[in-house]
Amino acid sequence: MNGSRRRRDGGTAYPARQQTTLLRGARCPYLNVPAAGLAMPRLAWIAHTSMSLRKIAGSPRRWLLGLTALLLLVVALATLRAVWLTILLLPDLVQTGPRPLTWVARAPVRTTVELPYAGDRVATADLYVPRGGLLDWRALTRSPRPAVVLFVGIDTPRDYGPLVRLADGLARGGAVVLVPETPRLLDWRFDALEADSLVVAFEYLARLPAVDDERIGFAGFSVGGSLALLAAADPRIRDRLAYVHAFGAYAAAGELLAATTTQRVPATGEPWVPDGVTRKVLQLKLLDWVTNEDDRAALTVVLPPPGEPWQVAACPPFETVEAAFFCRLAMGPAAAAQVIGRVPEEIEHRLRAISPLAVVDAVQAPVLLMHDRSDTFIPYTESRTIAASLAQAGRPPVRHSEFRLFAHVLPGRSLPLRELIPEVWRLVRHTHHLVSYVLA
Repeated sequence: MNGSRRRRDGGTAYPARQQTTLLRGARCPYLNVPAAGLAMPRLAWIAHTSMSLRKIAGSPRRWLLGLTALLLLVVALATLRAVWLTILLLPDLVQTGPRPLTWVARAPVRTTVELPYAGDRVATADLYVPRGGLLDWRALTRSPRPAVVLFVGIDTPRDYGPLVRLADGLARGGAVVLVPETPRLLDWRFDALEADSLVVAFEYLARLPAVDDERIGFAGFSVGGSLALLAAADPRIRDRLAYVHAFGAYAAAGELLAATTTQRVPATGEPWVPDGVTRKVLQLKLLDWVTNEDDRAALTVVLPPPGEPWQVAACPPFETVEAAFFCRLAMGPAAAAQVIGRVPEEIEHRLRAISPLAVVDAVQAPVLLMHDRSDTFIPYTESRTIAASLAQAGRPPVRHSEFRLFAHVLPGRSLPLRELIPEVWRLVRHTHHLVSYVLA
């Protein structure tokens, strides 16, 4: 047979010398028998392969190199995921163009819940729960998800189109999203107790099994951003809140009142013409603070309709200093500049109660700030004031970005290409930071 053994089924012949070389001294770990005792050449190949694997596994250096390579791969994939989510989410943030997230992720489940807060008040909220997508690894592992409370400003219902689009996009990206609305904000009014609705929203999300209670944050817009900062300082949640993102928020209600009535930014002295929305909110707020019914009725007669420019020709006599102060403010920028430094104590106390600046040193969560430099609702210097106060407290904001793209908190400006490119790049960088907190 020429020193070879032939398989009984007539297959390929294997030289005996080659078999001897393969089998000598080998042991098959899978069968736990000496490889020399294996009758079939295929099992001899298994023994030879297992010896090679054992040799590789026995090298600590190779194990270390392999684990390092695997770790670098995981980090690279996580980084790329954040980059892709930034690109995919950007159209929903700027409210324009196609929605690529709809191509790679299913629509979330949307339900409505009621959240009692501040005694007898009730917020109605829409809850968006993700259903998985191409970049949503938590859908495969069934891991708890990050969550975010979106809180907006005055007269913005939870079914407002841009708000729904943003909430839907964040949910498609993998976050549980809660969008509360409160009756007082819908009625153009708010006070410090409105911040309690955010605290209750946080605690509601923390109880959901699908939510990682260490990854819950706030994203507030306009007045909603200021209330989010107030809630972030609340002792019930301040040590558990993951982050706060405030877009177009005010820092001090007194400074906003001064800017609106004098038409100059207190921090810089530059001219500033407020939008009618800001005038209307402050007018309704100040009227609420006049407790004397006769004075309130007299003010209602002399004041223009809410939202119109304040140009009261003359003030009637009032019984309360609050009503007299308000009427003088409404006589125009020159008159307002003379009295704005003499705010009655009761009004000063109420303004401070709704000012994030009064409590910002108690905020423990990372803070991200956005503001447009041409904002006519709230001066851009308000976000600078928040950033400076955080830095003074030893916790500077993670990101503070100023733009020339928005009309308050919605896209609304057309720029030449040479100016648009750096603005968009600044927005991409800011969104990437936001994604790293909300979705990564």
